[in-house]
Amino acid sequence: MANEVAADNKYPGEVIDVYGTIIDVQEKESIFGDSYEVTLDAGILAHVNCRFDLIHKESLLSLARGQTTTVRGKVQTGNPAWVEMRNCVMPADG
Repeated sequence: MANEVAADNKYPGEVIDVYGTIIDVQEKESIFGDSYEVTLDAGILAHVNCRFDLIHKESLLSLARGQTTTVRGKVQTGNPAWVEMRNCVMPADG
Protein backbone atom coordinates (compact mmCIF):
# COMPACT_ATOMS: atom_id res chain seq x y z
CA MET A 1 0.00 0.00 0.00
CA ALA A 2 2.86 2.35 -0.61
CA ASN A 3 0.99 4.24 -3.31
CA GLU A 4 -2.48 5.60 -4.04
CA VAL A 5 -3.18 3.29 -6.95
CA ALA A 6 -2.43 0.21 -4.87
CA ALA A 7 -4.54 1.36 -1.93
CA ASP A 8 -7.44 2.69 -4.01
CA ASN A 9 -7.57 -0.16 -6.54
CA LYS A 10 -6.79 -3.13 -4.31
CA TYR A 11 -8.43 -2.14 -1.02
CA PRO A 12 -11.18 0.50 -1.54
CA GLY A 13 -13.70 0.11 1.26
CA GLU A 14 -12.01 -3.10 2.42
CA VAL A 15 -11.39 -3.84 6.07
CA ILE A 16 -7.74 -4.82 6.46
CA ASP A 17 -5.18 -5.38 9.21
CA VAL A 18 -2.03 -3.24 9.14
CA TYR A 19 1.10 -3.94 11.20
CA GLY A 20 3.51 -1.14 11.94
CA THR A 21 5.39 1.02 14.41
CA ILE A 22 3.42 3.71 16.24
CA ILE A 23 4.51 7.22 15.34
CA ASP A 24 1.79 9.11 17.22
CA VAL A 25 -1.47 8.72 19.15
CA GLN A 26 -3.69 11.77 19.56
CA GLU A 27 -7.25 12.93 20.09
CA LYS A 28 -8.77 14.70 17.07
CA GLU A 29 -11.68 17.10 16.94
CA SER A 30 -13.62 17.68 13.73
CA ILE A 31 -17.03 18.67 12.44
CA PHE A 32 -17.64 14.96 11.84
CA GLY A 33 -17.09 14.11 15.50
CA ASP A 34 -14.22 13.58 17.89
CA SER A 35 -11.97 10.56 17.49
CA TYR A 36 -8.54 9.21 18.25
CA GLU A 37 -5.93 8.89 15.54
CA VAL A 38 -3.07 6.41 15.61
CA THR A 39 -0.37 6.98 13.00
CA LEU A 40 1.72 3.96 12.02
CA ASP A 41 4.89 3.59 10.01
CA ALA A 42 3.95 0.52 7.98
CA GLY A 43 7.14 0.25 5.95
CA ILE A 44 8.86 1.94 3.05
CA LEU A 45 7.05 5.24 2.33
CA ALA A 46 3.84 4.00 3.91
CA HIS A 47 2.32 5.83 6.84
CA VAL A 48 -1.16 4.86 7.93
CA ASN A 49 -3.61 7.13 9.78
CA CYS A 50 -6.12 5.02 11.69
CA ARG A 51 -9.20 6.77 13.11
CA PHE A 52 -10.79 5.21 16.20
CA ASP A 53 -14.15 6.18 17.72
CA LEU A 54 -13.96 7.53 21.28
CA ILE A 55 -15.39 4.27 22.65
CA HIS A 56 -11.97 2.67 21.99
CA LYS A 57 -10.16 5.00 24.41
CA GLU A 58 -9.35 2.23 26.91
CA SER A 59 -7.70 0.10 24.20
CA LEU A 60 -5.54 3.01 23.12
CA LEU A 61 -4.29 4.14 26.54
CA SER A 62 -1.50 1.57 26.61
CA LEU A 63 -0.12 2.47 23.17
CA ALA A 64 3.20 4.33 22.97
CA ARG A 65 5.46 5.74 20.28
CA GLY A 66 7.92 3.17 19.00
CA GLN A 67 5.70 0.23 19.94
CA THR A 68 4.69 -2.18 17.17
CA THR A 69 1.05 -3.15 16.83
CA THR A 70 -1.66 -4.26 14.44
CA VAL A 71 -4.78 -2.21 13.72
CA ARG A 72 -7.86 -3.16 11.72
CA GLY A 73 -9.81 -0.60 9.73
CA LYS A 74 -11.61 0.31 6.53
CA VAL A 75 -9.40 1.82 3.81
CA GLN A 76 -10.68 5.24 2.77
CA THR A 77 -7.95 6.56 0.52
CA GLY A 78 -4.27 6.50 -0.12
CA ASN A 79 -1.53 8.56 -1.69
CA PRO A 80 2.21 8.00 -2.16
CA ALA A 81 2.95 8.69 1.52
CA TRP A 82 -0.30 8.08 3.45
CA VAL A 83 -3.18 5.66 3.71
CA GLU A 84 -6.30 6.77 5.59
CA MET A 85 -8.36 4.20 7.49
CA ARG A 86 -11.62 4.69 9.41
CA ASN A 87 -13.69 2.67 11.89
CA CYS A 88 -10.46 1.24 13.29
CA VAL A 89 -10.17 -1.23 16.14
CA MET A 90 -7.40 -3.14 17.79
CA PRO A 91 -7.89 -6.73 16.48
CA ALA A 92 -8.08 -8.06 20.06
CA ASP A 93 -11.15 -5.80 20.51
CA GLY A 94 -12.90 -7.31 17.50
